Amino acid sequence: MEDMEQLKIRFPQTDTVMMGRGVLADPALGRKLKGGSAATIEELKKFHDVLYAAYCEEMSGDRTILYKMKEMWFYFHPIFTDGRKYFKKIKKCEKCVVYESVVKELFLKENILEK
Repeated sequence: MEDMEQLKIRFPQTDTVMMGRGVLADPALGRKLKGGSAATIEELKKFHDVLYAAYCEEMSGDRTILYKMKEMWFYFHPIFTDGRKYFKKIKKCEKCVVYESVVKELFLKENILEK
């Protein structure tokens, strides 16, 4: 948020900003930049579930799907209290069923870090 404030001060004519991978690190980034609240655990789970379901529908094979999800978790895991531990488990997953179990456990046991 501080970076956005500095950007507004330095370039007051700017009315749009590209967030890129920042949205993977914080799916509520757009809302927060407008003064809104951080994402809830339920919103983060829904974000994950929708993305995962779309990958499962569009791609074939556990390896391809998990490659994309592991990439997402590189940015997403720091949001959670013990995200690093779960990211290590996710990186080791070779089957979607194992991945789903690890992610389910994370969403049940972990909280969102305060920022």
